[in-house]
Amino acid sequence: MTLVLDRESGGLTELTRMAVSDTLAYLALTPHALLGASYHGGWGASWSVTDGVIGSEVSRFRHRNVHAAVPDAHGGNAYFPALGDDVVAQFALAVDGELVELSEPAVKVTPGSGPRHLVVSGNGRNAYLLNEFTAQVMRFDRSEGGRLHLAEDVRAYDTASGLHDSGYGKDPRAGHLIWAADLAFADDERWLLCSERSESTVAAVRLDADGRLTEHVVLSKVEAQPRGITVAPDGRHVVVVGSCQATPGCTASRTGRSSSSTGSRPERAPTGCVSSDSSCSSRRVPKGVTS
Repeated sequence: MTLVLDRESGGLTELTRMAVSDTLAYLALTPHALLGASYHGGWGASWSVTDGVIGSEVSRFRHRNVHAAVPDAHGGNAYFPALGDDVVAQFALAVDGELVELSEPAVKVTPGSGPRHLVVSGNGRNAYLLNEFTAQVMRFDRSEGGRLHLAEDVRAYDTASGLHDSGYGKDPRAGHLIWAADLAFADDERWLLCSERSESTVAAVRLDADGRLTEHVVLSKVEAQPRGITVAPDGRHVVVVGSCQATPGCTASRTGRSSSSTGSRPERAPTGCVSSDSSCSSRRVPKGVTS
């Protein structure tokens, strides 16, 4: 559906509407295309966009449990993590919205890790992938044509909590298993925030000046089952939304510029958001390239 926003009243007017064959888990807009991922349908696709209006479907490919659709900052490439196949499909994005496979159509990750969400750095040099079943954050170098090359990884969860790796079809609540969800940059890409739902934490992974993952990880307790993370344009204010129906709500916190592990816990509100300095605990974690 394409809607027009009235900037004065805030009202929305529908322009176009089209049906899709399956529910969509993720949408991303570029100047020339709309990208979509269907987790249950097992496909990713692109639709043309002209003058802001969504047109017909241009491309479609199949992978099991495609979880996200992510363009780079300039709209030249598109990446689709496929949780069921343990790959990240990678494409060049043509001006008409067509998805063109790169010379390596998909990057394989550790079998059973469950690639879920991905972000690309503003300078385009790095991409970061969060795996749902292991809470591994993987950094990839990006070549000039957009190909991803695995560099290093870090575990972004509370390693002292007794959590174990999960897997497709397993119940993370019943088995106290890792259940990673979302990731986002904060503080001018000095930190990478990663949510984990079983222990209800957000792990802030420090990035070095070149965007490499470091061993400095700060853990914060947040809302139950933190599914989504949104960072304000200033890069320092963060809203974390919990998906547990028993205790719906959100946490808002402010990221600090120092590496100190002292500070107050983020405040929580069931129907709104409050700002606070947040930092609960920090640890050093082993880092290495995943085989």
